[in-house]
Amino acid sequence: GTSMGSIIGGLYALGYSADQLDSIIRSVNWDLVLSNSIPFNYIAYEEKGYYARYLAEFELANGKLQLPSGLIEGQVLGDNLTRFTWPSNKYTDFDEFPIPFRCVATDVSTGKPIVFKEGSLAKAIRASMAIPTAFTAVDLDTTLAVDGGVVDNFPVEEVINMGADIVIGVSVGDGLKSAYDLEGMSQILFQVSMLPSLTRMETLIEQCGIYIRPDLKDNSTASFGKYAEILDLGYAAGDAHRSDFRKLADSLGLTAKPVQGLKITDVRYKVGEIVVKGQDQSHSKLILSKLGIKVGDLISYNNLEKGIESVFGTTHFAKVASELEPVEGTDMYRLTLIVREKESTLMKAAFHYDNVFSAGIVLNLTFRELLGKSSRTILLGDISKNPKMRVDYLKYIGKKQNLALHATYDYSSEQIPNYNKGKLEDIEVSYENQLALGFITTQSLGHSFYVGGLYRLLNQKFKFNNITPEGLKNGQFNVASLDLNYQSNTLNDRNYPTFGKEIAVLGRFSFYNDYQVKYDKGVDVIYIPLDLFGTIIEWPLTEEDFNNLIIDPFTPDRYGTLSVRYRQFINVSPYFQLIPLISSGITISESPEGSLFYNYRIGGFQRVKYDDVPFVGLNTYEADYDNFFIGGLFLQNVILKNFFLKYGANLLLPHDHVPVNDLKSLGTKQFTDEAMLGYGAELTYKSFLGPVNLGLGNNTVDGRFRFYLSIGFSLNYSD
Repeated sequence: GTSMGSIIGGLYALGYSADQLDSIIRSVNWDLVLSNSIPFNYIAYEEKGYYARYLAEFELANGKLQLPSGLIEGQVLGDNLTRFTWPSNKYTDFDEFPIPFRCVATDVSTGKPIVFKEGSLAKAIRASMAIPTAFTAVDLDTTLAVDGGVVDNFPVEEVINMGADIVIGVSVGDGLKSAYDLEGMSQILFQVSMLPSLTRMETLIEQCGIYIRPDLKDNSTASFGKYAEILDLGYAAGDAHRSDFRKLADSLGLTAKPVQGLKITDVRYKVGEIVVKGQDQSHSKLILSKLGIKVGDLISYNNLEKGIESVFGTTHFAKVASELEPVEGTDMYRLTLIVREKESTLMKAAFHYDNVFSAGIVLNLTFRELLGKSSRTILLGDISKNPKMRVDYLKYIGKKQNLALHATYDYSSEQIPNYNKGKLEDIEVSYENQLALGFITTQSLGHSFYVGGLYRLLNQKFKFNNITPEGLKNGQFNVASLDLNYQSNTLNDRNYPTFGKEIAVLGRFSFYNDYQVKYDKGVDVIYIPLDLFGTIIEWPLTEEDFNNLIIDPFTPDRYGTLSVRYRQFINVSPYFQLIPLISSGITISESPEGSLFYNYRIGGFQRVKYDDVPFVGLNTYEADYDNFFIGGLFLQNVILKNFFLKYGANLLLPHDHVPVNDLKSLGTKQFTDEAMLGYGAELTYKSFLGPVNLGLGNNTVDGRFRFYLSIGFSLNYSD
């Protein structure tokens, strides 16, 4: 077989039945296979924050843009081929298959055909179907290989050379088309690339005893998503030759026999050696640690797939493939990992807009090994009306590299609308610097523990001064804390999830809290209105007096916070999901009521920062509380593959701070008196710019509708 024929021919020769091939084709996620993406739950936890949130990604070498040999590298494609060809590893060559097999690729160096008859079946098939410019070429160590259709799209002569007396051929093309029948540049390029092969089609067809040409209507080599229609057309074409098959079987004295098919779950191999090719030596420990397979292990395909996912999930590599071959004189196999490392410098870009924080362009520069071996450094910026910047440094440490040193610096300048019952009252202008340093576990794709320190410096003022006295420049908040977090994320997609869950337990001990106000330059005294026995007087306060008399009494001593988040997508069907969610947070302190804690900020459809709390029915940051509980249930309908409609309700139960030495005053009255039921809907469209979100919410307290619109990928924790 050649190209798609190599897949069907190879699997059939290996022992798969026609029914199994039908099931395989229908079960494959072709959108994912024909992309350079992998499911979000395959990404290492420490890299999830930067995956699937850019419009474009480029590799840079010596400051120059590197272009791939094709649009699709196809990690998931390779994984699928490895899975379905797993039983072939026990054979030394393709003649040992239940049905002898050959497939054809094209040598890029010489332009001559390469006929595969031994080695890795998955690699042979991948080379045979590597349509030039569409799929990247396959590295065979000594040369590169692309689609065999360039030189031999219908390998009838190869079958005859194998000893076939009667040839049954299936082709989805008859040969050259008239230039005027070619539609668009892609069809012209495709025909030009296949000229050496297509000019021989008529001669090759004449050598077939039975020639089958399905009428594919308007479908083409790019119509993978229309597999159901193409299968039906193929069945119809085969059925038209049913009498020919019967005559041939009768002439050969053949009788129908049930086909048992093939099971890959029962096939295991014992690993006698592990070899890694294509990597910098400094990455060997990381690769072997993530692989999780040792010499002597008896592995199934599931074991290998999990290991490959973990290695690729680090996002260090453009491709991770594997090969198994018998170790001569033993019952064990050599496991070879073939990796293609990304260039040490990557550039990524995205665009975003939302009706809260305006529009912007996000730029990302990612460096590998810039500051030490087994490290990555990210410089990230959001060029917008509300600019942001981040420096993120991660270095794997330890013998197995299951731990990493993680340091981040974040700067943000935000103009945040302040609302009262849905009405805009003022704009809070904040400038925040945040520095974090800690350790994160890296052994899992789905969860991680973190322990570290955090320092925040926040300068805050109000744009229209409706709240603060005239002459007061801003408030300055210095907070230092220790964090202990557990985080889990098994969602299948960052932007359009349909199954999986998120869990976070965030513990924080704020041991240093310094709050101050600053006066405008040249202002020595401001006047505070004071009611003295029914008479309003203007009380003069210096900056020092203001801080000592007004700010210090409300500055909390050391205090702790503990919050829990849970959200799950329960996949009832591919088109319908249930989304239960729970969020809660408490503040633990002996400081008196009214103390100014770093409150939980609640509201909106998005999460600007990790510790923000979304709530449908309020605007972003519309509420903040010391203690709260939120429970909700939403439903999601997937419409026409690219539209995701979520709708439902959530309940907010807030409570002000209660000192730990006065817990007897804690009651349910405030919970019930200030309870709020929010409800609404959000429609997400999967566009080429990224997610387009349109949200509408309301609540039972003020009855005002809140509107939300966002487009593209921002620097927010979630859009």
